[in-house]
Amino acid sequence: MDDLRAVVKQVPPVTKTLVGSVLGLSVVSIGGLIPASFLANIWPWTVRKLQVWRLVTSFCIAGTGPEMLLNIFMLYRYSNDLEMIKFGSSTADYAFYLVFNCSLILVSPFFHTYSRFCSSIGYLLIDGS
Repeated sequence: MDDLRAVVKQVPPVTKTLVGSVLGLSVVSIGGLIPASFLANIWPWTVRKLQVWRLVTSFCIAGTGPEMLLNIFMLYRYSNDLEMIKFGSSTADYAFYLVFNCSLILVSPFFHTYSRFCSSIGYLLIDGS
């Protein structure tokens, strides 16, 4: 158990929060405690019913089954590399990078007819340049 704590302590804070959120919400969704449709961003519900959590939770759905594990692993790997190498352990810069790009992804459906959150955020994490 101490080994696990040591490994978790080495993970940078933004990556830890991001991966923890995705893992937690995906497990809760798969377990049936919260339906995935309650986490997805549906603009009429977000605006008219003031369900503002959808703006954040829409980025935290990793899928189901084996693809979920792979998505979370890749999220950890690329997020960790970006935070440690690309941003040089600058937590604030990396957090701003994520918030700014996620904001752009959220407004993109107003300018394009088709937008996929997971592919877009995955591209941002992988490309990072």
